[in-house]
Amino acid sequence: MNPITQRALVTGLAVISAEPAPTVGTYHLLTLTDPARWESLQNCTPHALSIQMGSGNRVGIMPSGVCPRVEMESSLLYVLGGIAVHRTTPGEVIDLPSPQEGVWLIVSRMIVAACPERLDLLSPGGLIRNSEGRVIGCDGLSR
Repeated sequence: MNPITQRALVTGLAVISAEPAPTVGTYHLLTLTDPARWESLQNCTPHALSIQMGSGNRVGIMPSGVCPRVEMESSLLYVLGGIAVHRTTPGEVIDLPSPQEGVWLIVSRMIVAACPERLDLLSPGGLIRNSEGRVIGCDGLSR
């Protein structure tokens, strides 16, 4: 069994096409449980993603233009030598699309953590860096 098939069995998805989708920022998948049912990954980050697949190949997904975020709440703790020190905590998630059947959203890890009930949310996997330390992609996706 090749690495893509192994990963597909674990996730329940199999990559069938790396062709660009009609909507920018979407990558099409086919479920193993129902071959007639298409699913898609929508990049809801502000960055183009380069995702390494089990085969070592990479697929690029451009931003969809939808970019949810977590509002941060800040309160002053104290002033240190004239510099304000704040406590910052996550607040409300805004601009997050409602769940849709067959659509997986790639969002920031902070949004995944803030919405544990949303099983359709994924975040970029471990970062892949080049020899100069610059991020060039991610190793799969995370939940």
